[in-house]
Amino acid sequence: MKKIFLSQLALFTLLFIFVLYIFFVQDKERPFGRYIGQYQSFQGVTASYDAMTGYIIVHDTNINRLVSFQGTYPSRVGKHPEEVRFVNEDAFKKSIYGEAKISITNTIKKMTTVTMTTNQGEITLELFGDLKPKTVENFTKLAKDGFYNGTRFHRVIKGFMVQGGDPNTQDRAENYYMPGTDKYVARDHMDIWGTGGPGYSFADELSNENNNVIGTISMANSGPNTNGSQFFINTANNNFLDTKHTVFGKVVAGMDVVSKIENNKTGQNDRPIEDMIIEKMEVK
Repeated sequence: MKKIFLSQLALFTLLFIFVLYIFFVQDKERPFGRYIGQYQSFQGVTASYDAMTGYIIVHDTNINRLVSFQGTYPSRVGKHPEEVRFVNEDAFKKSIYGEAKISITNTIKKMTTVTMTTNQGEITLELFGDLKPKTVENFTKLAKDGFYNGTRFHRVIKGFMVQGGDPNTQDRAENYYMPGTDKYVARDHMDIWGTGGPGYSFADELSNENNNVIGTISMANSGPNTNGSQFFINTANNNFLDTKHTVFGKVVAGMDVVSKIENNKTGQNDRPIEDMIIEKMEVK
């Protein structure tokens, strides 16, 4: 009788361990391993691949965590999201359980976006706050303060980039260069376009993820660690700039507007003949 009881107890124990395995291990591994990269939610888990940074981002609403890591890339990308697969799912599952280097945050990081309204249309920017925190903080502060409102894209080179952010390109009710006059008309001072800034400079934030490709936004400068307010949007793959100019975001909507600005006729010093004006910026 005792042997039967012990046998039943052992069977019950094994069954209990199996149930625990299914609930705590197998069920938690399956969503990450099976659904990684499909850009859809399954049991509270959503995975996506950021081609710009090289990171795979996984959001698990069950534990309210966002996990990001590098090292696994798509083997192919199909026409539909469900066709996206990653090379090594086992490596991903191992990384979740601490066998590879990962970074985990307990709160979901809100993506910073900026809507730039121009006289040609709207451009929406997604900023890399995690990768370039100082640059993004500076840009968003200036945008919130209205610093860019009324400034012009003062340098446009087709097949290269469009540049803006200089306060010298902004018409003002008072003339700070010529005291005693009532108004500063920017086009009367085109010789100083491209020389203005916020009155300070800050250091570059260059890294391996610093890729000046089509649609990215970078800081313009006059040399190392001289960033201020001026920026440019790449209209070509300009990777020769990667070691010199901080990439801090990308255009996610409105590249057609960027193209309109890029294709504007230009005069001396690549100045657009027609005014390409930033009317306002909204940070979200």
